[in-house]
Amino acid sequence: MILLRLRSEEGRGVSSGMGEEEFALNAGQQERLLACRAAWEEDESEERLERLRQREEDAEILRAVAALLREADFAGGVDLTYARMSRFLSLVRGLAPNPSLDARLLRTPGEPTAFNHDLRELLFGKAALPLRLRVFLSRRAVAGQTATQLLCAVFPTEQPFLTRRGTQALELTPEQRTLAMQIARQRFELPATDVLPGRDGLPDSDVTLRLLAERVVYKVVRKVVAAPDYLEVHRLLTEGLNAAPRRRAAPMTRYAPGGEFPVAVQEPERIPYAVHREEAPAALEPESPAPDITDLRHRDVLVHLENYVVSHGFTYPALTVRDFYISLQTRPFCLLAGITGIGKTRLTSLFAEALTGHADPQYRLLPVRPDWSDSSSVLGYVNLLAAGPEGRGRFVGTPFLDFVLRAARPENAHRAFFLCLDEMNLARIEHYFAEILSAMETVSRELLLPDGRALRLPANLFLTGTLNLDEGTHTLSRKVLDRANTLVLQEVQLREEAEALPELPEALPVELRQALFLHARTTTVAAARAKLRGLSVGKTDFVAAVVNTLAEANDILQPHGLHFAYRVRDEALRYCANSFDTDGSGLLTPDAPDDQRANLLTALDLQLLQKVLPRLSGTREPLDRPLRELLRWAERARLPRAALKLERMRSRLERDGFVTFEDV
Repeated sequence: MILLRLRSEEGRGVSSGMGEEEFALNAGQQERLLACRAAWEEDESEERLERLRQREEDAEILRAVAALLREADFAGGVDLTYARMSRFLSLVRGLAPNPSLDARLLRTPGEPTAFNHDLRELLFGKAALPLRLRVFLSRRAVAGQTATQLLCAVFPTEQPFLTRRGTQALELTPEQRTLAMQIARQRFELPATDVLPGRDGLPDSDVTLRLLAERVVYKVVRKVVAAPDYLEVHRLLTEGLNAAPRRRAAPMTRYAPGGEFPVAVQEPERIPYAVHREEAPAALEPESPAPDITDLRHRDVLVHLENYVVSHGFTYPALTVRDFYISLQTRPFCLLAGITGIGKTRLTSLFAEALTGHADPQYRLLPVRPDWSDSSSVLGYVNLLAAGPEGRGRFVGTPFLDFVLRAARPENAHRAFFLCLDEMNLARIEHYFAEILSAMETVSRELLLPDGRALRLPANLFLTGTLNLDEGTHTLSRKVLDRANTLVLQEVQLREEAEALPELPEALPVELRQALFLHARTTTVAAARAKLRGLSVGKTDFVAAVVNTLAEANDILQPHGLHFAYRVRDEALRYCANSFDTDGSGLLTPDAPDDQRANLLTALDLQLLQKVLPRLSGTREPLDRPLRELLRWAERARLPRAALKLERMRSRLERDGFVTFEDV
């Protein structure tokens, strides 16, 4: 058994009377750690290559942090400039996502001078570690992860990187937690209260004492796994041990067709297609009635979403966030295309964060692999070689299935769940996603799992796929394009504006934002027609305007075999209806919300751009004439976005003899 004996000469503020107090991991904990370490080092999967790449990136970040502080002489008392401090925060944040280390904090009054002082005291102060931690946490009003992340980035072999997720992965017993706390008290001579002048006393509930106790535990863990530094310990616990299979199967509250017995979804011994295993979801509140959203408006949520995205330093073309919002409300499947690095995946996470209030259990990023050739990577499979109920083999679930089941829980009916399939076109979408695409078209939204059980896609589940445009990806079939809104992000603005990022105004409570997004939307064609007719101005019939515009475009495309059918018409009607707020104001014309005709025209323009034009791809001979005719029509119909896209496609076709919608 690996033991840790604390020595009096370690660090500042250490007791010399430590005695024989010792902390130890039990046999089961050690076995799990060593098995996880062995799997990380010995398997030959693609995940191991990803871990090696991550290890190289971590080492590069640590070298860059050390070089930056050394060159600036930060330990010697020289403050970091704004640019250097921003660079430092960016490097440290590269070790783990942490909104508290965003460069925005440098823009608040008194910064970065105050942060320079607090950071220097935390890293190089002469006081004992407990006092430095306590002062930093109280001054900066941050969690323990932020302080330990900064310490580990500068002293990776001395200071552990502590997170709740990592500690929870160890499954410590209450006795172990108590012992670690006792050792931390003795190690740093910490009484429970401030009984002596100048003595830093900490009650059991103090976050600083918890961090010091976890520090004791992490030292033992590092010894067990023989890790070169504490960053490696952090990766092993949060991405290895925490991702290991659970010992008990998670129940799936569905029933076998024709039977009355509940069937449990067995978890696999190893998930070969996902970098991270689904961790246990955070505890959510019990089921409650839907919040009252009678007097609420979508525009308030959209303003919050747009400000949130901008406040994180991301710039997207005008109306992108609003378009994404309305597209998901219309159909819970959206595609984001564009060049690598333009911010497609980040848009999905920022959107989910702003709408759900950083609710991690409600967002999942699932990378798609090129070898996904069937639905087993998404819906699971039956392992016929493993024992299962009634000898039928064991059903192996997937992270996708876990997330769907979580969203389907009754207590989550008023919460929005967002799943992003990253680089979705690395494999053929219609191969591995066929069942989901078909289920979206049925009233019941029901699909069959490989073992014959039924699963219904919940109404609060929203899927987004990102599409990269390079030689390693596949083109999209019309089946996929028909069932999604395709947003293309191509505009890049590398020059940074000197203006300060906006402060986030007070927003609607999280539960109201989600309830409005989920329940105040038009989901049927009949409801869309009724809403649009109620909004019609004067003699203008908004329903007829939408249908006639689509019919004119279809008349141009039909002779060339490029026309569309009823699904596009129906979704365009729902999109146009959702583009109006609950009070009838336009959501796509924020500067003139009362101009309903302009809002309808903008919605039609975007629908042609996202539902019709993505179907046009090929060589010059079949495309030249329809592109020219459609361009002239779009200009007459006052559809500027569609006209600009058609002009770019026509120019590319003349130059290269071939064009796809996503390329321009």
